[in-house]
Amino acid sequence: MKYVTDDLVCVSQDADESFDENMSVEDNTMHAAYMKAKQAEGWLKEGRELVVAADTVVVLDGNVLGKPRSREEAEDMLLSLSGRTHSVITGVCVLSEERSVTFADTTLVTFRSLTPEMIKAYIDSGEPMDKAGAYGIQGRGRLFVEKIEGNYENVVGLPLTRLTEVIETCF
Repeated sequence: MKYVTDDLVCVSQDADESFDENMSVEDNTMHAAYMKAKQAEGWLKEGRELVVAADTVVVLDGNVLGKPRSREEAEDMLLSLSGRTHSVITGVCVLSEERSVTFADTTLVTFRSLTPEMIKAYIDSGEPMDKAGAYGIQGRGRLFVEKIEGNYENVVGLPLTRLTEVIETCF
């Protein structure tokens, strides 16, 4: 997928998002973001000033919940999140021809208790199938959220305020 404006090109990059168990979750998300940025660095040679890439994961009880591979896996993820607090961690990489800067941001999200009917209807919408943790807070998944501690933008998948600060101070 590609989206283009005069100043912005958005490209979906497929990168290895497997986790190295010898690294922290934060380090793994930053590494995945860096690998995505490196795959897109050809845009820098086409006159773009920066490449920005991100990778977001959901963590519950130390377990990383990536994108569900099936309806059953999505249901299991949502059932496990029901009535509980989890972490959403986004790793970001900003890349120029001269340097790269990576960072990770963490937000705590508490779900309300979900019924099997709520979960089935949500899965039937198709929305959870390409989202870490099987939900998107920017869509229908927001109805599951009881409380957020931290940056909402991070849960969407790109902590824009922190990204802006990094670009302003480092580039």
